[in-house]
Amino acid sequence: MVAQGQSAPAGSAPAGSAPGETAPNPATPTPATPAPAAQDPAAPSEAAKAAVTPTVILVHSELLDGSSWRGVIPLLQRAGVNALAVQLPLNSLWADVAVVQRALAIVRGPVILVGHSWGGVIITEAGVDRKVAALVYVAAMAPDVGQSFIDRLRNAPRGPGLAKLLTDSSGFVRLADDAFATDFGQDLDAAQNRLLAATQAPVFGKVFEERVNNAAWKNLPVWYVVAANDRLLDPGVQQAEAGRIKARTVATPASHAVVLSQPEVVAKAILEAVAAVKAGAAAGHDGAAQQLQPLSPPVQPEPPKK
Repeated sequence: MVAQGQSAPAGSAPAGSAPGETAPNPATPTPATPAPAAQDPAAPSEAAKAAVTPTVILVHSELLDGSSWRGVIPLLQRAGVNALAVQLPLNSLWADVAVVQRALAIVRGPVILVGHSWGGVIITEAGVDRKVAALVYVAAMAPDVGQSFIDRLRNAPRGPGLAKLLTDSSGFVRLADDAFATDFGQDLDAAQNRLLAATQAPVFGKVFEERVNNAAWKNLPVWYVVAANDRLLDPGVQQAEAGRIKARTVATPASHAVVLSQPEVVAKAILEAVAAVKAGAAAGHDGAAQQLQPLSPPVQPEPPKK
């Protein structure tokens, strides 16, 4: 019995407790539940990637600029997808990659990178950013680690339009004006090709020899649009690239300027990637690659010109 004003000994049972029960000691703190580990808001989880509509960052080709996506962007916006076209300096691989990295830094949530031609090399390197959920290549090259654009073309069929590239005294490459109509945008009208020739963005030739340090397509689901009438980047080379990186592939009878001549086809491939990311189908590259079947028969390369 405890006298009035006296405290019960620690561990003794309070009045009304069954014999053998021990009273909790109010001086003993209750262990705190560990707080969940903080997550980097710039790197969403797989669940967040599936729940949020990805932003699409569009990376243009050599000789073109960000305005080359002017037919694709409205189609994406109409579908409720935010799109951002970057402007590459085209003077070095790493300067171009830095432009995409800056774009990634200002975007919240998951991202799909889309690269046209030379832009494919850029997304191959920049796509290792944790925000990137999928890649879309459009008549583009996808080098492996330690490879360059030129490395992927060694011993491969060459598009006839490559012979019409001109290099100035500073090492910058442009396409002969009249070759836009015959070898670059042969499915565009004459006025469009004259405009492309007048506004073309020369590219420093040495960039095609610069090698990537990363190959993002190894760990991400990939889509590929083959331009089957391309006279710069041989269609057979494109199909081989798509097969090598296990991309879901659509081939369309288009020139190298496919983003301008067939924006609907390009936008459809991008929106398919968006839907896959939203549905959570992009969680694992190997599984996604096995589930995604080609949308069209393989395009056979043209026989070499004698």
